[in-house]
Amino acid sequence: MVELRPVANSDSNHSGYHDTDQRDGLPFHLHQAAAVAHCRDNFIGDAIATLALYGRRLSGIWRPIFAVTAMLSLYLNVFVLIVQAFLKIPPLKVLAPTQTEPVFLVAQGSAFLLFIVLAILTTVRFRPVRLASF
Repeated sequence: MVELRPVANSDSNHSGYHDTDQRDGLPFHLHQAAAVAHCRDNFIGDAIATLALYGRRLSGIWRPIFAVTAMLSLYLNVFVLIVQAFLKIPPLKVLAPTQTEPVFLVAQGSAFLLFIVLAILTTVRFRPVRLASF
């Protein structure tokens, strides 16, 4: 969250407040490296899935590549969802305040195993719908 505090000797061109979290030209400070890694990994996975779907039309090896990258992208979103849930929801925060407790690890491990199984099933069973040609 951005914290605004009054700045002494502010001139007429500024509002009199200073954004204490503004660093590196960003309007907010990404103090968690996980947020940056998530954005990067999600972008790369989505780019590969988009190339497989639209660029290569899911032909040959691009079909399982699409399935795996789509599942990986979804898993990363669920991973962040679990982390945010344990940070923001009070009953969960009480159970795992530092996110190193067994409850948190079980939740993340269960999600990971579920997505491994789903990725395997998706890759094996995925067949694109054939569109009618004119």
